[in-house]
Amino acid sequence: LQDWHPMDTAEGGAALTAEARAFAADLVVFDTQSKLVEGEENESKTMTAFYRYTLRPLKLLGTAALNLDHSGHDRSRTRGTSAKAADVDHVWRLEVGEERTVILTRTHGRSRTNDPYKVMYRREINPLRHVPMDFDAGLEARIEDCLRTLRTLETAPDVTSRAAADAVKEARGGR
Repeated sequence: LQDWHPMDTAEGGAALTAEARAFAADLVVFDTQSKLVEGEENESKTMTAFYRYTLRPLKLLGTAALNLDHSGHDRSRTRGTSAKAADVDHVWRLEVGEERTVILTRTHGRSRTNDPYKVMYRREINPLRHVPMDFDAGLEARIEDCLRTLRTLETAPDVTSRAAADAVKEARGGR
C-alpha cells in the first residue's frame, strides 16, 4: 500500500521492478489493474505503456505477474480496451458457484496448452484454503485417447502441440 507512481509510467515500472529485484519476488499481484494506471482503461496506449514499463521488465527479471481486473457488465468481452489481454499468457474468469465453490474458466490464452479450460475449487474455512475438485471427469480419458492415437501414428517425441493436435484431428477424420 505504498504511494506508487502509476504502473503505466517509467517511474512506476522502475520502482516496482527494483522492489521485485530487492525481494527476489517470484510473483507480483496487481489488484486491481485499472486502479494502478493513470491512463484511461479504454485506451490501448495505457495498456501498452503498462506492459512496456512494468510487465516486460518483470518478465525479463523472471518474476510472474497476476493482473486482477473486473470484467464489467458484459462478461463476454474485456472491460476497457482489448489491449488488456494482448500481452498476457492466459485470461481466466472467476465465478462463485454454489456451496462454497469457485470456478475458474480460461477464456483465452497466448499458447495452446493442455491446461484444463475450467477448474473448480471448494472453499474450506478452517483453515482457509481452496481444495481442487474434479470439474471434467472425462478429461483424463480424452487425454489418454489422444496419446494412444499419437503412439499409433508414431509421432516424434519432440512434436509441437499444434502439430500433435492437427495429427490427432486428421487421424479422426477432422474431429
